[in-house]
Amino acid sequence: MLLACILAGACSPLLSDEERMDAVHVGYITRSGDMLSGTGAVERFEIEGGFFAIRGDDGKVYEPMNLAPAFQRAGFRVRFTAKLRKDVGSFRMVGEVVEIQQISRT
Repeated sequence: MLLACILAGACSPLLSDEERMDAVHVGYITRSGDMLSGTGAVERFEIEGGFFAIRGDDGKVYEPMNLAPAFQRAGFRVRFTAKLRKDVGSFRMVGEVVEIQQISRT
């Protein structure tokens, strides 16, 4: 465990936790501050009448507050850039709420 920690640079005493998380690459999702970008698949959830979200290639679900109707199709593979919206809550609670900045089909 310690060796993995050292190899990943996660135990570096030179960087604060915030600095280490400033640009983290997980799967195909890149996070930098409150922005993230990467790839994933659109998924339909049947909670509260149904809605669409993006399951990132990092395995996490991102709940877009502004997913365009053209992308609201289960199974669509997408590349997206989004802003994390920690100031917005959701009763669906499937993942982090995001505001899509750019999206395209892959």
